[in-house]
Amino acid sequence: MTDYDVIVVGLGPAGAIAAYELSRRGHRVLAVDRSSLPRSKVCGGALTVRASALIPFDISGEVEQTIQGIRLNFCGKDPFVIETTEPVAYTVSRDRFDYLLASKAEAEGALLCDGVEVVEWKDENDEVTVRSQQDEWRCRYLIAAEGLNGLIRRGGGTPSSRGAVGVESEIPYQEVGQADHSLIQVDLGSAPEGFGWLLPKRDHHATGVSGAERKVKSAGELYGQFIENQGILKEASGQTVSVFQRIPSGEGTSLHDGNVLWVGDAAGLIDPLSGDGLYYALLTGLIAAEVISNNLLGEGTALSAYTARVRAETTEEFRVAHRFSRLFHRWPETSYRFLQSRKWVAELYFEILRGRERYSHIWPVIRKEWLRFAWRYWLTPREPRTQPLKQTTLGAFWRKGSELLFRRDRADRSLHPERRAHRRA
Repeated sequence: MTDYDVIVVGLGPAGAIAAYELSRRGHRVLAVDRSSLPRSKVCGGALTVRASALIPFDISGEVEQTIQGIRLNFCGKDPFVIETTEPVAYTVSRDRFDYLLASKAEAEGALLCDGVEVVEWKDENDEVTVRSQQDEWRCRYLIAAEGLNGLIRRGGGTPSSRGAVGVESEIPYQEVGQADHSLIQVDLGSAPEGFGWLLPKRDHHATGVSGAERKVKSAGELYGQFIENQGILKEASGQTVSVFQRIPSGEGTSLHDGNVLWVGDAAGLIDPLSGDGLYYALLTGLIAAEVISNNLLGEGTALSAYTARVRAETTEEFRVAHRFSRLFHRWPETSYRFLQSRKWVAELYFEILRGRERYSHIWPVIRKEWLRFAWRYWLTPREPRTQPLKQTTLGAFWRKGSELLFRRDRADRSLHPERRAHRRA
């Protein structure tokens, strides 16, 4: 006889929502976290509209700001704003938000043990044994929700080379009463294959920058340059900073093993374009709870249904989101100008954040439009006194369309630097 039907290790959003849903369905749940709750956590805390729609109870009391647009700039310069009439996201304080989810799980009957660190676990004979320094418990199923660096690690599959590294901090507002707190600020070009951000909270900005791990030489220097470009060096002085790492799971990686499954960041499920992890944390927590509940009730056969459902939701979307990431982050200046001249593209992205669109649906249209813009932008002379493109031999080739691709040697000298980078890639 097991002590519990399910043990959840980690009470971030993924673990807490799974504990809530399993308890609501009448199962015996133990939820363990190594930190005492509520715990401080430096995090952007951007909860998209589609993520908030997954939460089956009211969270309005935890919303600090409602986001209805974006302010974009390039390396701290030339900002422009794209606003919308409907919310696209909400910002929350992760200590209070996570505690609310855990409290809801406890109210449904889950036993919470915070300040307890799991030091060992074993899965054998259709039973999982979990040990802390003081106690030992047995369960049918174990949910690993400790994040990237937890004790219960994923194994197997193809390692991903798309890891990111970054720095986050919380910086007080310069003028609390005058700033527009309905906009997320995004800075393109502030990191190699990445970006910087300022997310408005109640009395501060959640500030950070992230780039491709294989290209970032120093996360600290990257962050220092970013806050200098944003003109907030003085406000950032003395604030605590947190270095983080994100390693997405490879497509062949199983998200379960025996009677153990991984959710949220522990499963490596992070949006390749935006870095959003909260939506996938909540989604996988709920899917895990449903699959485990079905197995406990004799209506399911194995945890393989969990991996299959999560991969069905994410594989193609992540694939296309990575294409967007390569397009926008590898050529940030071109992409910045593209968004500046075609603000409707951001409106389509807002629809993804609201859950009404998918990356795979909008990719063909945006890719075609981006390439059309990029060719024109790259072929526009950078010097104002340069002969207009339409009067040059090169301009004649441009009007012939794809024939230009075979005249690279003649075009190279007047091309924008990002066009030359594109050739080398």
